[in-house]
Amino acid sequence: MFDAISPRYDLLNTVLSVGLHRVWERLLVRGLPKLPSGRCLDLCTGTGALVPRLASRYREVIGVDISTGMLQVARNRWRQLTNVIWCEGDAQSLSFPDNHFDCITVAYGVRNWPDFRKGLGEIFRVTRPGGSIGILEFGQPRNLMWRSLFGFYSKHVIPAVGGLISGERAPYEYLPKTAAVFPCGDAFVAELCCVGFSSARAISLAGGVAFIYTAVKNAEPNEESIDIRGS
Repeated sequence: MFDAISPRYDLLNTVLSVGLHRVWERLLVRGLPKLPSGRCLDLCTGTGALVPRLASRYREVIGVDISTGMLQVARNRWRQLTNVIWCEGDAQSLSFPDNHFDCITVAYGVRNWPDFRKGLGEIFRVTRPGGSIGILEFGQPRNLMWRSLFGFYSKHVIPAVGGLISGERAPYEYLPKTAAVFPCGDAFVAELCCVGFSSARAISLAGGVAFIYTAVKNAEPNEESIDIRGS
């Protein structure tokens, strides 16, 4: 599915979010520690939207995606980045050793995993003690009127515009469906704590249309910490 829409993926993201997705991506990266000697994994990297910012903050960035088409776009677009490695891989079964990365990011990918808890467990496994994660994912607005308006936009406008521009309507019917049932806000923070992360927090974006999640893998066992913040 993602192979089919990869040539127009970035254009459609900009059109369908009215450019807001770029603002959210900047906020995600800025909220992570800057480690010039560190190693970062950008999981579900897609066309590598986060990678240029990550490459300026970490010694090495590895972009992983299951879609060959998406990775090809990423390689062509960011070939000037010398500290980036692109790899095809499954988020639910990572090939990296335990405690390998100082930071892990995922943008708009977790809700697409058949078993997101298994994927979160893999993220926890390959994050080093003291390392951080940042996840950007769609959610559901809490305000009933805003949720209704966004639901109409997701169900009718996104598939129509996505199909028109990409020539593939089905992926843009699928994506809103996954966002509509994905646990967001405090529910997802609880999932992060369940796999072992601490200091987990959620930041609401655009009234709950999306959320930024951050958490830390403690060097020593600690009590779960949940911090829900809206904006």
